[in-house]
Amino acid sequence: MPVCGGEIVRAEGESASRCININCPARLKESILHWAARGVMDIDGMGEALVDQLVDKGLVKNVADLYELKLDDLMDLERMGKKSAEKVLANIDASRRAPLPRILNGLGIPFVGERTAQFLAEAFGDLDKIAAADEDELQKAEEVGPKVSHSIHQFFHEKHNQALVKRLHEAGFSLRMLSRSAPVVRWPG
Repeated sequence: MPVCGGEIVRAEGESASRCININCPARLKESILHWAARGVMDIDGMGEALVDQLVDKGLVKNVADLYELKLDDLMDLERMGKKSAEKVLANIDASRRAPLPRILNGLGIPFVGERTAQFLAEAFGDLDKIAAADEDELQKAEEVGPKVSHSIHQFFHEKHNQALVKRLHEAGFSLRMLSRSAPVVRWPG
């Protein structure tokens, strides 16, 4: 049993077992750094030193906690001036507008990187639909086979991950694909 009480899984053909709870304290810093990475949520200023302080001081226990940080929280940290803190908070806030594929990638679901996240988002259009899908339904997405669909299904059936998705909803994330069919209105001038 991991330190967080989450579920441990071992993928077929792999020797290592791993906790699939994205909020697990044993993998929290890694999860936050992945979430904040340029190709994922692109939170500039959210580097290793800042993540270490946020986690070590108990300010962030999962990625959703980033969206509850206040200026005073950051100002109390080492090497964090008001201007830097404001910039980090603005970058965190801007990440709420990330498209669904980036959010899926950011969740750190085993075997789901940028490409698979894009295929899942296109096939389902909504994170809740992906989370509710069974393994056979998930395999309808391009390049998603039994191993990947099993991993996705396990991830979304882990109670800590379900709570995280709920908190991301509450933090103002749109967990749906933006419609491509809506016309773009351009005003003259």
